[in-house]
Amino acid sequence: MLKAKVYSIQTYILYWTLALICLGGFASLLSAVYMAQHETEEVFDAGLIQASSLIDTLLPHEQDDLQEVLSGWTREQQADHSGDLSQYFDQDLDHEEEESVEYFADGLGVIIQNREGEVLFSSLEQGAGLSAPVSGFQDIELEDDAWRVFSIFDEQRQLWIRSAQNIPLRSYLSLEISFSFIPALTVAAVLLCLAIYLVVRKGMEPLVKLSNELSERDPDNLTPLAKPDLAAELNAPIDALNSMFAKVEVMLERERRFTDDAAHELRTPLAALRMFINTDTSNETQLNEGVARMERLINQLLELARLNPQNATGMKTEAVALPAVAGDVIADLYPQALSRRMDVELKCSASDAELSMQGQPVLLGILLRNLIENAIRYSNEGDSIQVEIEPAGQQLQVRVIDHGAGLSDEQKAQVFERFYRAGNKHLPGAGLGMTIVKTIVELHQGRYELSDTPEGGLTVQITLPV
Repeated sequence: MLKAKVYSIQTYILYWTLALICLGGFASLLSAVYMAQHETEEVFDAGLIQASSLIDTLLPHEQDDLQEVLSGWTREQQADHSGDLSQYFDQDLDHEEEESVEYFADGLGVIIQNREGEVLFSSLEQGAGLSAPVSGFQDIELEDDAWRVFSIFDEQRQLWIRSAQNIPLRSYLSLEISFSFIPALTVAAVLLCLAIYLVVRKGMEPLVKLSNELSERDPDNLTPLAKPDLAAELNAPIDALNSMFAKVEVMLERERRFTDDAAHELRTPLAALRMFINTDTSNETQLNEGVARMERLINQLLELARLNPQNATGMKTEAVALPAVAGDVIADLYPQALSRRMDVELKCSASDAELSMQGQPVLLGILLRNLIENAIRYSNEGDSIQVEIEPAGQQLQVRVIDHGAGLSDEQKAQVFERFYRAGNKHLPGAGLGMTIVKTIVELHQGRYELSDTPEGGLTVQITLPV
């Protein structure tokens, strides 16, 4: 048989919590990168639109002035002058500043074409090979470089005004912007995982303390466990443990009582046997009676030790016909009744099927045997004993009626106590019969009642659920 895998609850919670955080963080990162790139592309496109509109606004409307401005721009473009952004590359710039200068120096361009597509001005060296543009955005190739171009057509001047961005540089900047928050996100994730670890560990402390307390507790220490103030989830397990401790304590007390009672009661027949053996070994009758009494006492003690009302839920039951069980018991006890010239009469007011119940047949037989045997023992010689079984709704009632001396009210209250013997103390018995009857009735969730027989004697009524 394979051994069940043992795992730590704390490790299990931490493992899956951190795994879900990492999975959620990765999904959030992908979503953030996608959204950042999308928004960055929109910002760059908006910049192209603004650049084209700005150039269109700055150009003069007169044709001569327009030609002069464009010619001047061309001369400035071809000349080396102090305003060229490339001069800043020789200065002590940080990484972000160098990227900004590179972007505005080589990553942006302006192209002006006439209606037929002839280039009138281009800030890009590759601008001479441009074809006729179309309105809006285009992705074009200029000497193996990809460019994003926005074009507008000025109807008054009959000019195409175009602004362009280098797509590789644009993509690089977009990715850098998208991933710029990864270090901060990583630090936040590490701090979050550390906080979760500390919180889970702190939350598991009451369980660890409970485990340590149970492992260090002495086996005979059955005092209730104290409930923690800040761990309401442990209240139910602690209540269950305390309930179990209480049941174990009751069981141990029961076993201690049984041991004490058995030791006390066994001393009497053993002392009698020792006296008979030491004084008069020829008195076989008294020896046999002593042995029989001790045998009966031991059997009843063993029966009492096996019975425990706490185990009623685990008791295996089956359909039991009480008249059949009572008939077998009466047949077994017939020699005792015959020796006292007594008659035991069984009265059933319904069929065996109607007088059946769910129960433990052996225990029900012991119950009936003790009741009928007590009736035979304590009734007068020549009397009759009635055993009546009848249905009562969803219950069955069993009455054992004798016509002996009966019991006083005080005796009725004490008769179910262990080793209590009412009536003639010289009769055989150990005073455990009615205690066994009480225990069996409780196991079957029934009830018992003692009353006086109208003609004199005792009536024991047992009510059992079907």
